[in-house]
Amino acid sequence: MNIEGMQKVLKTLTEDQLRLVNRMVVDQIREVQRQKARGVLTALHVGQKVYFYSRKDGGRKIQLEIDRINDKTVTGTELLPDGSRGFMTWRVGATLLRAA
Repeated sequence: MNIEGMQKVLKTLTEDQLRLVNRMVVDQIREVQRQKARGVLTALHVGQKVYFYSRKDGGRKIQLEIDRINDKTVTGTELLPDGSRGFMTWRVGATLLRAA
């Protein structure tokens, strides 16, 4: 079914039916995101060096050494420019990380 066909069907639904369809769509999006995160997590290991771009620090590139891999996130210690471990610990969504 194409988008136009879906729009026609949606216009015929009641509010309760639309809420049910919405819940189903949200659940499907979350499942796709979980699968994507699982795929990324399998490629990571403790001690690996990774990086991401921080929204909190104005897009600054943050390099980490992975300390722990959780179900959805990775916890790591920031690496200083000389490669030594700093004191800042970050918890980052796995899909945001790239191998360093």
